[in-house]
Amino acid sequence: MVEVGLALVSLLLMFWYFKPNKKPTVATNWPILGRLPSILRSTDCVNEVITDVCCALGVFFKVRDPKFTQLDYLVTCQPKNMEYILKTNFSNFPKGQAFVKMLDIFGDAIFTMDSDSWVAQRKMLHTRFSSKDFRSFITNVNRSELELALLPLLLHVAKDSSVVDLQDVFLRMTHDTGFTMIFGRNPNLSSSFSEGEFAEAIDVAVETILFRHLVPSTWWKLLRLVIVGQERKYSKEWVTIDET
Repeated sequence: MVEVGLALVSLLLMFWYFKPNKKPTVATNWPILGRLPSILRSTDCVNEVITDVCCALGVFFKVRDPKFTQLDYLVTCQPKNMEYILKTNFSNFPKGQAFVKMLDIFGDAIFTMDSDSWVAQRKMLHTRFSSKDFRSFITNVNRSELELALLPLLLHVAKDSSVVDLQDVFLRMTHDTGFTMIFGRNPNLSSSFSEGEFAEAIDVAVETILFRHLVPSTWWKLLRLVIVGQERKYSKEWVTIDET
């Protein structure tokens, strides 16, 4: 009887998961599982989901779900709150070692720094980014990307009456400009539809960091220790990033 009940519950969950979802939401709070099924179901439209939740719940709310996940967060989309946390009173919100280990690929960068180290790096970056030479460099890089890559690609698409995914094109352009400003060379992803190893590696790194935020730390650390699953892909792409 128990097996039949579990089978029915599984069937209902599968039906709910795969049915069309016109209005994404994470409001459904399941017994034991909490909002985890809703979150997993909405991973392909995460930006729309976040916008819907912020509109429904306001600019400040908590996300807390099953103990076997790490979904215990305080969410805000209020600019004043962000300024208070990230600038005005940054010392009151240390990242902690657990956060640093999740973002180990960044090393000792500003993303993982706290206290005096963070202040020193922030001042250095602020001085660099606010200089006229750097702003002129950014302008030249973006103008070059527009003239030599984006416009020729769009003209080619318009001439051939082809269908193009503009989001993909603009993401490639963003990647190219950022890569050029950091590393001094352009991978030229936005001028064609070829896949770039570095871009793929970055995507895997972002996916892994999100994965680490969702599952218990003991789980992803075990995967990293035995080098399987998401952590295996992550370690492989980390090598690609370092070699690039």
